[in-house]
Amino acid sequence: MRKVSFEKESNKWTQVTPGGGGRTMWCAMSPHDSKQLMAAGDMGGVFRSADGGASWAFCDSTVIERVPHVNGCSPWEYIADRPGEIWAGSRTCGMLKSSDYGECWQRIPGPWDDLEAYDWFHFAGPHIIRFCSDDSRYGLAAWNKFGNNASRRIFMTSDAGLTWQPLTVDPISSDVMELAFDGIEYAYAVCRDAIVKISLNDGKSNVISFPEGRAVKGACACRGTVYLIMDAICEELDTANLSMQAGAKTELWKFFLSSESIQKITLSFDSVMLSTVAACRNHPATIYLGTRGAAELNGDNISTLWKSTDGGESWIQTLFRHPDQPEFNISLNRWTTGEWGWQTPPWSLVVDHNTPDIVTFTDFTMCGISHDGGKQWDIISSAPMCDGKSPAGGMQMFTGWNYYIDGNNHYGATTDFTAWISSDAGKNWTFSQNV
Repeated sequence: MRKVSFEKESNKWTQVTPGGGGRTMWCAMSPHDSKQLMAAGDMGGVFRSADGGASWAFCDSTVIERVPHVNGCSPWEYIADRPGEIWAGSRTCGMLKSSDYGECWQRIPGPWDDLEAYDWFHFAGPHIIRFCSDDSRYGLAAWNKFGNNASRRIFMTSDAGLTWQPLTVDPISSDVMELAFDGIEYAYAVCRDAIVKISLNDGKSNVISFPEGRAVKGACACRGTVYLIMDAICEELDTANLSMQAGAKTELWKFFLSSESIQKITLSFDSVMLSTVAACRNHPATIYLGTRGAAELNGDNISTLWKSTDGGESWIQTLFRHPDQPEFNISLNRWTTGEWGWQTPPWSLVVDHNTPDIVTFTDFTMCGISHDGGKQWDIISSAPMCDGKSPAGGMQMFTGWNYYIDGNNHYGATTDFTAWISSDAGKNWTFSQNV
């Protein structure tokens, strides 16, 4: 296994076990260099790669950890005209900025530093940050839990993030799912139950309602358009609980900023559920859509990924994940291939700002990147297997449960794959399905 060392004060730790933080959540690439990657783990860890996922560094958790991965919106915000600059929120570390592709992070001071409590359920940092594509001096940051479960706040900057001021919008009635800009005059906060239009000049707002019986499950903003995954509730909508309800199904809609109109997209394939959506920020006609299918490995009902290059008029399948599928397009040299999790839908999607053929996806077992619009995928969340062994490199994303020692024989009990064995006190590990 690759060794990663951490040093704080006089204590030094070396990672030798096969693990790294549970599931991979929200992997994103820099619009300036697609080899520069950031990813969050569901156990709180943050990872960085500078070589396209061939190797990963575990970021110092005293500086950045617990980056939110909620509501179907990417927590990573890259600034197109400031190479290397990334913004993110941390549940415990506050609002953060990096100027070197995520190698170092600085904490941005603000009113959030005075929060009385912040933990897994109370955010010191925003769950979403977005900067305006037309003028990156302008940015918005939103908290769905600003110190408690009932307080939602949006802050704005007009000086590239040096200072942030609260927007004086009316109380937001449900979670903020996405933030979008229409030039430097107006911004839109896409909430679960409505879209709030905000004047960036005076902070005044008005509410744009959704079609009756709809609630946003996921959203993705690009130039002039916001794509929405919406729950269509068969029974009367319960505004106090806008999560998935019995009898609900999901639909794909798009909201046009200029006309403030909303339009349903008719899908040309059958799907049990839509899981996530992403679009190229500067080429909004290219959309990727994750779907959750039936358990059977046949037809269009399998969990998969679809792509449209005409704004949703037509679709092609771009992810074939199980060897039983005739156009299987994931290489067979990864520890996840053919073993477990193939029926789980894509959990997150991120598309390069300017090149719609560069896209990443994560699900509950792996993280993949494609540079050809989804024709072929490289799984970057684990190292290739070689004779049952996991060599250096890759991001082994397990949830560790227990560790057993019998002399030099060490055994690691982990989620997903439990049979990891070391005979040299944890220096090297072998994976075996038969243990």
